[in-house]
Parts: sequence; C-alpha cells; structure tokens
Amino acid sequence: LCSGIFDVPFLNTIPNVTIFSPSFFSELNFFLEEAVKNREGIVAIRYPKGKEIYKPSYLKDSDLLKDYTFYGFNDLSKTLIITYGRIFSSVLLVREYLLRQGKNICILKLNKIKPINEETLKIAANFKNIFFFEEGILNGGTGQIFESKFLEYNKSRSNFFLRAIGNKFVPHDTVDSSLKSLGFDAKGMVNTILSFSS
Repeated sequence: LCSGIFDVPFLNTIPNVTIFSPSFFSELNFFLEEAVKNREGIVAIRYPKGKEIYKPSYLKDSDLLKDYTFYGFNDLSKTLIITYGRIFSSVLLVREYLLRQGKNICILKLNKIKPINEETLKIAANFKNIFFFEEGILNGGTGQIFESKFLEYNKSRSNFFLRAIGNKFVPHDTVDSSLKSLGFDAKGMVNTILSFSS
C-alpha cells in the first residue's frame, strides 16, 4: 500500500506496474482482492491516511469493474473534471455546487491510474474544458501523463487545465488544512474552475 505525494511519479517510472487508487474503504477492499486474485505482476494500491470522507449513497461498488467511472453524463455539458483517490470526494461536492449554479459538470474518476485506459482519452475529447486535479507531484504524475497522451489523441485541442503540486515539499499539517492550502478542497477547486471557464 502506498500513500504520499511522491509515490505516483516514482511508480510511473517502473515498467509493467498496475496502480489502483481507491477513494473509499469499500474500494480499497475491492482492489486488494482484485490485486491478489486476478492480477499478475506488480500491483500497487495507493490509499491515503485518514478517515473516509463524503460518499453519497448513489455511488455503487459495481462501478469499480471498469478502470474508470464516468458520472453525470449530459449532452449539454462542456466541462469535465478528471481525478482519482481521496479528492474525488471533494470533486463530487464541487459538481453538486456547480449544478446548483446552473453549470453542467461531468466527472471522470480514474480507478486505475497506470496504465491509463485509452477509452478515457475518447471521453475527454468530447469536452471543451477539462480540469485534472491530482493530489500529488506534477512532474511524472498521472495528470501530466494523461495530458501528454490526450494532446496526442485530441486534434481539436480542448482546453486542458492541470492542477497538481509543484516541485516542493508540503509542510506537515492536518489533512484538511493541507488540502485547503493546496487548493484541493471543494472551495479551492470551484474557484479554479470558475476562474478558467467563466
């Protein structure tokens, strides 16, 4: 089990590694069983310390049978949020808030962050504005790799906004305070989206 802000870039450099990133306890149990019973080779599961946070009742564990989960599909939506792991909970709050403001938002949750499923690139290509939020180091992270693959795939050049942690150490603090200072709480992500898509 891995956690921290440097583990994804480190693991991304190792060939033939599969990385799962559950967001909730039930997902952690699911991917542990998947790793032990159904996968060959090296499998990493990154799960952060701390308590389980916001999880609405409409989320189903059956959604984990795919490498990704797509929420809130709407033909009118031009904005997509991509994320994984713990901050998915906050992204759900972001979507609920923006929906109340009359903004149609879809979410693409990556259950497996390495290798990246090519289908996710096709989904993202349908949106004008794409926001990728990653609670990890930017260089070598999943967001940077996704963006590179996406720009190769998507000839229309959608607006792609990647928010991750720069080349720095994050001071020790509570989880909530750290997420807030990095802009990964719901309010911070709403502000990011509104500032770029207004």
